[in-house]
Amino acid sequence: MKGFSTICGNRQMASMVSKFEVARFDGTANFGLWQTRVKNLLAQQGISRAFNVKKLTKVDDDKWEEMQAQACPTIWLCLSDQIMYHVMDKTSPKEIWTSWKSSLCPRC
Repeated sequence: MKGFSTICGNRQMASMVSKFEVARFDGTANFGLWQTRVKNLLAQQGISRAFNVKKLTKVDDDKWEEMQAQACPTIWLCLSDQIMYHVMDKTSPKEIWTSWKSSLCPRC
């Protein structure tokens, strides 16, 4: 996708937007490959640190909560409805990740 412009106050800022697609994981595809793609997607969004169990000391509380709030839905959107149903009550990206990782990819 080409760049687009947004209005920010009285200034116009040009941004490059990249579109990434990750196939929804349904339990039959390669979990390790899907996992790598989702981690890359989160890194592109600047929220890959949300996987840390504890908040990093250099990240303030508001930023940490924002990262968690962005990462969970991103992961959920990369899951099939059947799998999402089992993890939609998880409140952190790490919880979502580990609840399925142990059963779907024990060697990962």
